[in-house]
Amino acid sequence: MIKPSVLFVLILCIAGYIFAQGFHKTHYQLKRSNGYHTFLISAAIGLFLFAVAIFVYMFGMVIAEWVDWRISIGSYVLLDVFQSDISASEVVLFDVSIIALLLSWILPWGFYRTKERKFSEFMYEFAKDAESPEFTQLLFQSHMHGLPILFTMSDRKIYIGYSYKINAKNFNVINILPYFSGYRDKDTLNLHKITPYHSVIEDLENSSENEVDFETFTIALPLREIVHAHLHDFRYEGHFKEKEEEHKTPDYYL
Repeated sequence: MIKPSVLFVLILCIAGYIFAQGFHKTHYQLKRSNGYHTFLISAAIGLFLFAVAIFVYMFGMVIAEWVDWRISIGSYVLLDVFQSDISASEVVLFDVSIIALLLSWILPWGFYRTKERKFSEFMYEFAKDAESPEFTQLLFQSHMHGLPILFTMSDRKIYIGYSYKINAKNFNVINILPYFSGYRDKDTLNLHKITPYHSVIEDLENSSENEVDFETFTIALPLREIVHAHLHDFRYEGHFKEKEEEHKTPDYYL
């Protein structure tokens, strides 16, 4: 049988790993760690959970004496099931470890309460993480404001669209669902929209009984080919064009 001390360390590391995986402040740090770094993170959080579990255990003992009823998982598992010759302190150690394991699930659940809040917290944490891949901030701004991104490529081709997915690790391409594509004028670099992807998708949605598979319309843009990218709001296109016309320099001044 595994020694109680070894079992104690194993349970604490598992508890620490589960908590780090399920809490937004430690999730991405854990994802980017490997080897003994992962072990140290899990062990450190496991010790924190163990400290909290001690207080929970002590509170439980007070309640047990008050209601005159006591239950011990360690006593049942180690003494009744495995019939081990262990001390009372080792039974308590096992009980506290089990409480720490339960806390690794309960604490994150109690903090988030809803899937919406958990998703929001994870999104925000990933967006502000300094080690998140390049373009991450822009992708999240697009998601939060509901605005597409205008990508200008090295060959003057432009794509306006929404990011189809956001990678947690470093990536070489951005997958977008295009709204428009076009090009920039060779001399003036003015924007010319040509292909209205959104109109085609809307027509397919209206004419087909089956749900349209948006993934078939996604385009992978290599990061090395992207010259510039920014949020693009169609509501202000006309206003910008008016101002551009006002500030054009007359030919006789050239």
